[in-house]
Amino acid sequence: MRDLLLSFLLPSSIVGVRRTLLMSRAASTAAGVDHADAVNNAHSCAMAGAEFIWQHSKDELERACALLAGVAILTTRGGDDPIRKKDAFVGRVSLPFFETTPPPPGVKRLALIPDQRRWVLYKIGKDNAPNVLCNLRGFEGLCDCVLEFV
Repeated sequence: MRDLLLSFLLPSSIVGVRRTLLMSRAASTAAGVDHADAVNNAHSCAMAGAEFIWQHSKDELERACALLAGVAILTTRGGDDPIRKKDAFVGRVSLPFFETTPPPPGVKRLALIPDQRRWVLYKIGKDNAPNVLCNLRGFEGLCDCVLEFV
C-alpha cells in the first residue's frame, strides 16, 4: 500500500515506471530525501493497514490505494516472493507507473486514464478488439469497476 500511494503522490521523475508492485530502492531513497512528508504519510497509512484506512480515512486516494492493495494481493501470484518479483496485478491493472506483460485475451483488465480520472474495465476479445465492461470516473468509479473486476 505504501508504494502504491507514493506512486500516485510523487512526481513521475522519482517514481519512474516499473514492472513490480514495489518501487526501486533508488526511487524510495530519492522519495525519502526530497518528499519526506509524503513518505511519512504513506508509511503511516501502510502501518495502519488497508482495512483501517478503508474504514476510517476520509482521503479518497488513501482509500483507493487500500482497495488496489487488496486487488494486488488477490492477483499478484506465482513463484517465490511474487510481490517483489512478478508483474504487478499479473498485468491486469494498467496504471501510469506500471509497464507489465499483458494477460491473455478474454481476461478482465482495469485501466486508469489519469487525465480524465476515469477507470475502464475491459476484455480483449479473440479478434483483439476491446470490449468495455465498465467506464466510470473518480473514486466511486474505481469502486464499481473493482467490484466487476473481482
